[in-house]
Amino acid sequence: MKRNFFSRWFAIGMIAAALVMTSCSKDDNEGETPKPEKPLGGAVINKEAAKDGYMIFITSRNKGEEIYFGIDAKEEDQANVWVDLNNNGQKEEGEDVSPDTFGSEKHFKVDSQTIVVYGKVTEINDIEGEFLVTAADIRHNPNLEVFSFESSENFEPVDISKNLNLKELYFESKKLTSLDVSKHVKLETLSVANANLTILDVSKNTELMYLYTEGNKNLTKLDVSKNTKLKGLYCKDNGLTSLDVSHNTALKYLNCVGNKLKSLDVSNNKALEDLDCYNNGLKELVIGKKQHLILWIAKKTNLQHLI
Repeated sequence: MKRNFFSRWFAIGMIAAALVMTSCSKDDNEGETPKPEKPLGGAVINKEAAKDGYMIFITSRNKGEEIYFGIDAKEEDQANVWVDLNNNGQKEEGEDVSPDTFGSEKHFKVDSQTIVVYGKVTEINDIEGEFLVTAADIRHNPNLEVFSFESSENFEPVDISKNLNLKELYFESKKLTSLDVSKHVKLETLSVANANLTILDVSKNTELMYLYTEGNKNLTKLDVSKNTKLKGLYCKDNGLTSLDVSHNTALKYLNCVGNKLKSLDVSNNKALEDLDCYNNGLKELVIGKKQHLILWIAKKTNLQHLI
């Protein structure tokens, strides 16, 4: 009996000690401050300049090579826009953006593969892929309205969750497999050509006027019923088996070449001027009365009904 008594109290003591240690561990963890996130590419951030916003870009260009890209900002903000080319966190000679180059291309010679763009920049545009960007962090520039990187196939997907003022987004990368634009209600143009998207939800983007999804071969569904302002829809070489554009009465240009559509009805699209729909195996095409429509359906068609 004594052995059982002491064994029982020993077990209780061990449990109590474990509970105390767990409680202390929790208290210790609660007192810890989260470690600050390390900037992309080891970027050295100028804290004062960062108050106006900044973006980090990683380029595959070597030191001494030249890059050029388009950049723009509102006139009252242009004086504070500059580009840290050597990643030392200091504004130096040759790193400013002259007033005459805003809204056009700017040439720079890089001294580091980590480049930081400071200021309230509204547009950044990789002209013909000359920037050779492989990664970017644009979350710290909420002023951005236009982000255009269409020729950077090795570009890692970019977090745009903080860039809610975006009106135009052009992003072309084979590494792009998902994209959430549900909060980007100001978007007017969205281009995600030649990516690997399987789903694209644009139901919240009611201001959208131009949508480009070419080359997303695994994109089998595309709902544009909420995009009533849509003027151009370019979904060439997707995997679509159906496409409903009956709600898109403002639509002028439709390119759905190279999908798997068996039927297409554009009778409700009175403004339609240009329709490319070949390489689909269409059996039925409903056009309605359109005097100025340019129609391309010649290749690989099994068309039985043209109405």
